[in-house]
Amino acid sequence: KSKSIVMEHIKDHILIDGPKFDASKLNNTRTGITEEEFKSLLPDNFVWEQDDLFANSIDKLFYEFAAKRHDEQARLGRENGGFNNDDYLKNAPWTLLNELFEKLNFNYRFKDDYEFVTPNLKERPMLYPILSNGVLDLESPRELSDLSDGEKSIISLTFALLNENRRPIEKILLLDEFDNTLNPSLIESLFTVVNDYFVSRGVVVVMTTHSPVTISLAPDYASYYEVFKQDKNSPKIIPVDKFQYTELKVANQTFYEKIENQTERIKELEEENRIIFENKILFVEDKYVNIYKLGWLKLHDINPTVDNLEDEFSKFAPFAIYSKGNKDNLKGFLSNPYMDEWNGKSVAGLFDFDDAYCCFKALTKNNSEEQLKWEEISGDEKTGLYSRRKKYSNISALMLPVPDYRKDIASREQSTNRLEVELLFKDEDIEEMYGTSDYSKEKIIGNIEIPKIKNKENFWKKAIALPKEKFEGFIPLFNAVNTLLEIDDSVRIDNKEGENNE
Repeated sequence: KSKSIVMEHIKDHILIDGPKFDASKLNNTRTGITEEEFKSLLPDNFVWEQDDLFANSIDKLFYEFAAKRHDEQARLGRENGGFNNDDYLKNAPWTLLNELFEKLNFNYRFKDDYEFVTPNLKERPMLYPILSNGVLDLESPRELSDLSDGEKSIISLTFALLNENRRPIEKILLLDEFDNTLNPSLIESLFTVVNDYFVSRGVVVVMTTHSPVTISLAPDYASYYEVFKQDKNSPKIIPVDKFQYTELKVANQTFYEKIENQTERIKELEEENRIIFENKILFVEDKYVNIYKLGWLKLHDINPTVDNLEDEFSKFAPFAIYSKGNKDNLKGFLSNPYMDEWNGKSVAGLFDFDDAYCCFKALTKNNSEEQLKWEEISGDEKTGLYSRRKKYSNISALMLPVPDYRKDIASREQSTNRLEVELLFKDEDIEEMYGTSDYSKEKIIGNIEIPKIKNKENFWKKAIALPKEKFEGFIPLFNAVNTLLEIDDSVRIDNKEGENNE
């Protein structure tokens, strides 16, 4: 409620124990009372508070600091240079909280300063979203009470150390199921606060939890104990080696790293949702899919620009290309025992001819479960090694075909294989793209060297100006894709010496 409405309501219903208001000082009408008149009649210890403990605590922290600064300014004087406001602000609670918000990747901040004007703060603390240029969006204030319970809980842990009148730091902090209000995505934020505000200051933190997420994301220095039911009037508390929770850590850490970047996560999910409308799909382990799209377009005499490549590929290509991120994700996807959700769609997974060859081979190992069986490996290194699922023959796996000029770095007998999609180009083509100043090589087998590619995400942009002939290394790849996805490509992908790559 606004203060003016509340004041008018209280004016008509004043029943205060002890000294009464002198009502004769007030207007007899329901309008016209000013805030100054009303405050003059309130007891000295009367405090306006919001109906939110968290917001009130922030108000108190800011008020106490601003009031203390006001007194210090009065004592030293502003004009004679005896008071340095910039130094004073370094320890302001709003400054420290803003630093915390930045560390935790919260997308809101307080203003840089809050001024004390007797007897209150000049303005009530509010939170403001951060615009893309880093400036606060002052047109969209957010009430402190609007924060989630989890956010409030984590921020509240810092209050004892932000309070100007704080006591010495205690030696033990007990958190009894403190995480029960936290969204799992806030668990790492909790541990950041626990470490920076307590553990790093010598405080022992004891936390009880039932959450496997909290256990899995705990810092490396944590010690673990499991508590069991009472036995002979005494509970059993047994130390546990953290390796017991390795599986939990791997599963949860992988997921939270995936969702940490919201922009990338939204893009990934939107891409997955588009997949349901595709009938023929090539999944690659490399997340930089545009180089594949560029290769297909060039071989079909379509010359895209940086801005329209994806649109051109969607318009002309008879299949879609999506990323599975890495070889393990791709292997896990292709190994799904139940592929019914694909409803007969033609799906192929492409592995680079490097250490991903182990993943490809693992798919085809004989398995007693009918759902998991694959056919024997077919094809060869030059045209592409491949296999299909036995039960779901529409699902296949393919190794990146090896051009003649790369056969010395990729073969089934070789322990070190380094053929990735960018190496479908010849050395001189890669050197031309990068220029001598940015071009380098690395040794992989004996004296054999391969180009060392930097910034693979933008590699396709460097290749976009190359003529069609430079993409001949992609010909066997797309021929194999046509076969596996059962595509009758009206424009055959053949080079000038077609019989050499048939």
